[in-house]
Amino acid sequence: MFNGLSWPDASGTMFFVPPLSGPICWATLGAGVRVTRDLRGHSGRAAAEVAGVSVATVSRCENGRALSFDGLARLAAYVGQHPHAYTAPALLGRPGSTGNTHCNSLISQEAGHAD
Repeated sequence: MFNGLSWPDASGTMFFVPPLSGPICWATLGAGVRVTRDLRGHSGRAAAEVAGVSVATVSRCENGRALSFDGLARLAAYVGQHPHAYTAPALLGRPGSTGNTHCNSLISQEAGHAD
């Protein structure tokens, strides 16, 4: 399990993972949970049991709503990803960035670009 410095890959080999940074793209996590759940043939209840979260947390996640870090970590592990995979650090520090991961066209509009 995640210990803050390393994370196992599919073969069980541990590798270093940088700390979380940037905004979390909740919709991407939700889509990953939904696809993983469907591929495994899990109901929402079964996914919640395997991940160690409530059914309400699975539902919130699949609807792109924010979760606690514990919920994020457990559902990212259910999908087989490190929580860092759901952050969007590329948006940080970009001139005109709104930080809105759902509508990147706003970045150009705020920066005054005519594209």
